[in-house]
Parts: sequence; structure tokens; C-alpha cells
Amino acid sequence: MSSSELRGDVVVVNFWYAQCAPCIAEAPRLEKLYAHFGSGEKGVQFLGVDINDLAPQATAFAKAHGVSYPITIETGNNAPMAAAFAGKFSPRTTPTTLVIDTKGRVAARFDGEITTDQTSVLREVIQDTLTETSS
Repeated sequence: MSSSELRGDVVVVNFWYAQCAPCIAEAPRLEKLYAHFGSGEKGVQFLGVDINDLAPQATAFAKAHGVSYPITIETGNNAPMAAAFAGKFSPRTTPTTLVIDTKGRVAARFDGEITTDQTSVLREVIQDTLTETSS
């Protein structure tokens, strides 16, 4: 997936790794939100960014936890997503979830697990960002 494929959509970027307990707990919640927003059909894209694992571990995680949205792997010197958000928005904890508006600006940041209670907040933030940028 390239940035040109995401341009013009609201993008939810989730930084995680396979052995992270909060990442495991939130994975089905994020997947439900992905399905709720039409798996990209409604102008909302999801992207998982594995910041620790190699491809076999990342794909096993996705399969085991029902993650169907695209994932990318960033380890060592290969970390363009982390570099893109370096500084103010770089992940300080895992998981970290960013909501990016259609102009590529960070609209919201969630540090730590998206809990059951926070799922509705994230849904509202995504919807508000989608509504604001499509007006």
C-alpha cells in the first residue's frame, strides 16, 4: 500500500506488535470498526503497522486475530511510517492509533489499547473527521 492509495481518505493507522497483550485485545475491535466503515469503501482506510516483528509473525498475528485490513512491517532501519510521524506524533507506547484526515494531518491520537469503551469514541472521531474533510 502506498501513500497515493490513501490520499483523500481518512486513514486509521495502528502501531502494534504480535506479542503485545493490549494489541491482541484491541485487534478484534479495530477489525469491527474496519468492517463498520465498509472496509475502505466509505472513504476510511485502516493500516496496521507492526513495529517489531518479521513477516511470518505479523501475518500469523493477523490470521489468528482476524485482522483483514492491510498491514506493513517496520523493523530496524526500515521504518518509513514511524519516520513520517517522528516527533510530536511518533508512537510512545504500543499500541498507538492515529486518525489522519484527508489532507494527511493527524486529527486524533490514542495512546494504549482501544478498549471496549473507547471503541465508540474512536468511531465518532473517525466519522467526525470524515464529515469535516468531506464538507
